[in-house]
Amino acid sequence: FDSARPQLEAALRGFREVGYRWGIVVLLGNLGSVLGAQGDLAQSDAYLREQLALSRQIGRKNEESQALNNLGFNALDQGNYSEAETYFEQGRALAASISNLPGEANITHNLGMIAVLQGDFVAAQPYYDRALTMKRDLQDPISESETLAYQAQLALYLDDPNTALSLAEQAIALAAENEGGLEEARATYFKAQALLALGRLEEARDTYEISVTKHRDVEQVQLALESLGGLAAVARANNTPADALPYIEEILSALTERGTVGLQEVGLLYLRCVQGLVALDDPRANDVRAAGRTLIREQQAKITNDTRRELYVSAIRANRELVGIR
Repeated sequence: FDSARPQLEAALRGFREVGYRWGIVVLLGNLGSVLGAQGDLAQSDAYLREQLALSRQIGRKNEESQALNNLGFNALDQGNYSEAETYFEQGRALAASISNLPGEANITHNLGMIAVLQGDFVAAQPYYDRALTMKRDLQDPISESETLAYQAQLALYLDDPNTALSLAEQAIALAAENEGGLEEARATYFKAQALLALGRLEEARDTYEISVTKHRDVEQVQLALESLGGLAAVARANNTPADALPYIEEILSALTERGTVGLQEVGLLYLRCVQGLVALDDPRANDVRAAGRTLIREQQAKITNDTRRELYVSAIRANRELVGIR
């Protein structure tokens, strides 16, 4: 990503000088994606909003849909779930209107993911089912592996770790066979989550370690923190809380330095740090819990749908425990 940015910016300047508007639209989208992945969401949003406006001016509906989808991801990375959902809905409708089936399939998947992250598990399943059918029809195995992985996450939230494990293993096999690095990393994390839920602690530890490496290999250092949280949970489950401390220290340092942008299961990450610190009688536990509770309440307050605003805490166990609701 670091090497791509200056090259893309130089190309964008060249296209602006000659007024090549379609080229400008494409490069704005590429830059928006790269900067979003780097965590520079303000500049990413600026490029994507310009892409959206110019796409509409010149009638490039495919790029317009892409811009909406990427703006949705930026909103998601900042915990703005309702804003993300609105972008995804607009992007999917536009993709469907021009028969962009890959775009429609991917954004349908995103709508399932955003439903899960707000605790609306019932609403999520039809999105995932539809996305999976479309991706299989398109013969897109990497994209199919992504939806299988997130179906595993949904199964975990529904307290069905056996199904989650099966789905995650299917996703890993597809992603590995087709060189889907990020998809394999996410599926490996969900596999570790399932193994932990099943009490298979040694396998869970090994799988979390693989997940950390795979996330870092694809430059997803924030998501790697969630696997570090899993390693801390394994140590606590093994009654060796001191082994959790290095992972917790690394997580807390990263949260101080980079914040929570890019995390998906932020409540669970905070909760695992709190639980590890409590097991060690570490006085920081109360402050970490307070910070996590405040974050969850702030994100909850931004959810505009009344039902999902309530589900965000009541249906997601980690969020519920973090804010002190049993």
